[in-house]
Amino acid sequence: MDAENLEDILTPPEGYSSPEEEPSRVGNLPPVPWRVLDVAAAALALIVGVLGILIILALAIDNVDANSALFVNVSLALVSALLLLTAWFFGPARRGVSVAALGLRRPCDSAPSQLLLPLGVLVAVLGFNAVYGLVVTALGWEALQPPEVPFASYEAIPLAFTGLLIILIAPFAEEVFFRGFVLGALARRWGLAAGVAASSLMFSLAHGSWALLIPAFVAGALLSWLYIRTGSLRASVLVHAMQNGVAFAATLAIAS
Repeated sequence: MDAENLEDILTPPEGYSSPEEEPSRVGNLPPVPWRVLDVAAAALALIVGVLGILIILALAIDNVDANSALFVNVSLALVSALLLLTAWFFGPARRGVSVAALGLRRPCDSAPSQLLLPLGVLVAVLGFNAVYGLVVTALGWEALQPPEVPFASYEAIPLAFTGLLIILIAPFAEEVFFRGFVLGALARRWGLAAGVAASSLMFSLAHGSWALLIPAFVAGALLSWLYIRTGSLRASVLVHAMQNGVAFAATLAIAS
């Protein structure tokens, strides 16, 4: 075999593109080049990072109280920053692509559906949470009762920062990581249904409470569907923020 024939064999046919260079598209999701192993590495880094944050705060704050406004607000801010940094580093930065691959881009759908879809998902999430709470209370399942939150007793200024973090910052960071980064990779490898289920399970486990396991999973699945439908995180961030806002306001109203 001469060199010319060998070159013909090794040269890809015209129009061929490597899967690494041209990742496959799943639904309306932006194509992503990162893989399941990247998600696993990011999840491990996130766990180590969160533990590191808690240890550092415990050492840095004298007589640390995990329910204090200082501890809660600093923890929320640092964990949100860690979610964004981890998604960026193991995704676009490592693979050399734009952050648009994380869903930070314009939606694919028409203007009317951009209003109706988020509204429908918000109603579904809030409706499920209400019914779930009533069922758990009626059955007397104390382990699944919503956990008590400490911020109802905060002073005005710390409470305002807590609200800012819960309603705006945390939803954006969580959507970028769990929908933009995790779902994009898992759906590409395992398909939409398995990708939604796995990413929603990760999202629910990240809340660290048995009582929130099912509501967070359902919310994660609905937010995933919204992201798949629109191809952008804009609507899912909006719905997530409004859901947290309703929960935040309801908590304060009940405590007052």
